[in-house]
Amino acid sequence: MSNVSIELDTATFLTVIYNNYKRLFLDSSEIDAEEEYRKLMDDQTVPIIEISAPDQGEVTCDLALDHSQFLGTLNFSRFRNALIAHLSQIADILKSEDELNVLTNEDTGDVVYYVPGIVEEDGTINVLVTGVAQRTAGELTVRLMFLDPQQFAVQAD
Repeated sequence: MSNVSIELDTATFLTVIYNNYKRLFLDSSEIDAEEEYRKLMDDQTVPIIEISAPDQGEVTCDLALDHSQFLGTLNFSRFRNALIAHLSQIADILKSEDELNVLTNEDTGDVVYYVPGIVEEDGTINVLVTGVAQRTAGELTVRLMFLDPQQFAVQAD
């Protein structure tokens, strides 16, 4: 564990997250990907990233899933579809080099990359984003979070 911070700019860190989501859930076998998904659904974390810097130490990142605001029944296929939509949006924003929309909790330092993956199935919309939290030195939690889609609904007058 490291007590020294390792500096990565926002876009670089999001690229690392993107690549590791792909590795874990799209580039691996469906059996392996579904096994990792099941761990997340059982409220376990999954090791996802390890960042080492000479003379600065090491940062480990575990992946967690918050599906409490998912509308409907979440299964691997629905999770994967939402993740693919999220990854598509991440790829687009990284290619465009537009400024990332990052929301930061001033009290905790937790961040949410507001690059939503939006999926619709049978008229039900779900929104997936990525958040990052640090609770101890050298350890981060990368969290895939389903958000309540109602907060994004446009009210008709």
